[in-house]
Amino acid sequence: MNSINNWPTKIKKLLAVVCVAIIFAFVFIFSVGFFSNLFLGDSDKNFETLIGGFAGAFFAFLFLRIGEALTKIYERQNKHYNALVTLERLCNRYLNVISNNIFVINDFTTLAKKALEENKPFIYFNVLHEFSLDEEITLNLSNLDLINDVFSFEMGIDKMNNSISATNRFYSEIKSAFVQKTIDFETYKINVGILVSKLSELKAFLDDLERENKEIVARARILMKDKPIFTLLVHMFSKKRYPSDINDKTLQEIKKLDKEIEQVRTASQASIDNVLQKNNFKID
Repeated sequence: MNSINNWPTKIKKLLAVVCVAIIFAFVFIFSVGFFSNLFLGDSDKNFETLIGGFAGAFFAFLFLRIGEALTKIYERQNKHYNALVTLERLCNRYLNVISNNIFVINDFTTLAKKALEENKPFIYFNVLHEFSLDEEITLNLSNLDLINDVFSFEMGIDKMNNSISATNRFYSEIKSAFVQKTIDFETYKINVGILVSKLSELKAFLDDLERENKEIVARARILMKDKPIFTLLVHMFSKKRYPSDINDKTLQEIKKLDKEIEQVRTASQASIDNVLQKNNFKID
């Protein structure tokens, strides 16, 4: 985060150095011209040679610094773009985890309510899944608004993981106690009823997390449209979709692949048969 915040400061310092160098160059040129005319008289050729040499060295230095600055700017933009791609992929994975967890909650709630109404024991084996976190993403982003949004979103993910872990642990403990008969069915029912209530609250938080996740994906996609110049050129000249004859070519490649697999199987079987014959094993 500090490196991101210091980036404009570094640019300002670089521009200040360049401006000072330009001012110094003009002062030097006029000083040399003044003293040359004052002490050397008509030696214009020497003065022009001196100025030419200095100008060449100065502009080489200037272009080198400008090149380094542009390289750093491109590298920063490229990191930002790659972080956006990673963020979009991660959030798409989150959508799948959210959907699976909501399914588990609905499934457990339906089964639990039915079993409790019928006063029948039941054991549930599925669990809620936690969300993976990639803390490197915010370090590579350069859009401050998106950084703040992602940071807030990650805090929500972290809290959700804690809730999921506590929920899984709670049911695991009461399930284990019931199976080992350290608690009776009535105690088990009471705890399952508490869990059903907690799962209803957790589902509401998952719905809210899904809404926030969609906002992050949408904003990331909007920012991804502003590609770094070289990345844009690569996308322009690369194929973004399958060719029109992809289906026919796929079938041809599958036939080749099947043929290669069969050749490998035949060669493997021949090798096995050869080993068995050498060792006088009977081949059926």
